[in-house]
Amino acid sequence: MPQNRSSDHAPMMTLYQCPNCQQHWVQDGAQIRLRVGSAESDVLARTLQIDLDQVPQAPCRLCLFRAGADTGRFEENAYGRTQGYGLTWEAAEPVGAHLLISVLSEAFLLQSRLPPASHEIRDRSHVRQVLRWFIETEHLPCAHILDARDQRDMAAGLPPGHGMSGTERWQWKGAIFRGDCPPLQGIALITLALALPQEELLHLSSLLHLTKGMLELTLTRQCAQ
Repeated sequence: MPQNRSSDHAPMMTLYQCPNCQQHWVQDGAQIRLRVGSAESDVLARTLQIDLDQVPQAPCRLCLFRAGADTGRFEENAYGRTQGYGLTWEAAEPVGAHLLISVLSEAFLLQSRLPPASHEIRDRSHVRQVLRWFIETEHLPCAHILDARDQRDMAAGLPPGHGMSGTERWQWKGAIFRGDCPPLQGIALITLALALPQEELLHLSSLLHLTKGMLELTLTRQCAQ
């Protein structure tokens, strides 16, 4: 039976299975949710009156980003001596693939009202420690959702979608998370932002899955070099 609606007045919803990672994901109106767990997949299948063995196959956003990693560009910067790091990733496929990540010491940021100046990374082992901490930390409280002012400020310095045709009205969407980071010897502020069409709604859990998945791929490749 066809799926697509949870009720007559609900937004369109479709449950997919990624042929690459075999994980289920959902297109729920204007929002995409990655890594839907087995229990929720069962509930959604019953709600949508479909058989889990017959859901349509479509690559999830994380696998599409991973596939574009070979032709993408990944840049890293350091702040202070070892007070934090900023990373940007962009690729031609999928269209507008653009991700920003920063993990910075809160104490370092509070020392100055001006944005910190970046420089080249000198201690690669420390970068790996900080990023590994972020990847493996399961619970990171959200301290702030990027608002319209944040989006404008970020876009002024770095257009979301890195100037690709069709991304002219895209926005940076993301959040700031907060957690105790031993490699930074205190509280870290983690800013995650993803370039998205203006009409797409952000799902924080999916943003974390996407970011951690791309960082895991990056660390694995760096260790293999």
